Amino acid sequence: MKPLFHPNTQGSIADFIASPSHAVLICGPIGAGKGTAAALVASKVLGVYIPKLSNHPYVKWVHDLPKGVPIESIREAQGFMQLKTPGRRSIRRVLIVEQGNTMSIEAQNAFLKLLEEPPAD
Repeated sequence: MKPLFHPNTQGSIADFIASPSHAVLICGPIGAGKGTAAALVASKVLGVYIPKLSNHPYVKWVHDLPKGVPIESIREAQGFMQLKTPGRRSIRRVLIVEQGNTMSIEAQNAFLKLLEEPPAD
């Protein structure tokens, strides 16, 4: 089953996949399909079927906990992003942070550092 998106969203996703940068922000209201869009983008840039993403060694999902996304989750993500990966694709690792708006201040600062200083590969 193919995900259904607004034509503008489909165009934005296609543009990103054609020329991916090191990060993309997907925002919108709860239930708008942000997680589905993130999974689609991850599958396309990694060349992996969407159902296999949850078990892919180079895909990490950060979910919020009852009190938000803690600094520990972002520190784990930083370690994950430092892993060396095989292959020649420009993007070989994907980090998906859901409910990023619930990050603690410390987690926000650590995540900002990760965005400002992405790994070479």
